[in-house]
Amino acid sequence: MKRAAPLWLALAALASSAPALPADSQPSGFGRLFHTPDERALIDHPPPPSTPAEPVQEGPVRLDGIVRRSDGRTVIWVDGRPTAASEAQPTAGGSAAVLSLPNGERRRLRVGESIVPGVGQ
Repeated sequence: MKRAAPLWLALAALASSAPALPADSQPSGFGRLFHTPDERALIDHPPPPSTPAEPVQEGPVRLDGIVRRSDGRTVIWVDGRPTAASEAQPTAGGSAAVLSLPNGERRRLRVGESIVPGVGQ
């Protein structure tokens, strides 16, 4: 233990003699430890996210599935997302649906089929 004391004293003296950098010369990547009142207000109450308009889809439209729930509602999955009732209606058999395509036409697709809007089949 007697040898450790001089080592700790030497390290403490070395650390205390290091020159302090002025505030202007601090590296810019570290930022500030404390935020201004305005920054704290933004952290506590962030602005609501903006919802960009959904882009018009140019590629094929795919009917992924039709799920009939026990409460009687039907969910139709198109391109990996559930659709609104105005975009797709199931057919009587339950294995197909009539889809409203982005170009305005309506097409009947079976589950698993895809179609490119504007291209006849």
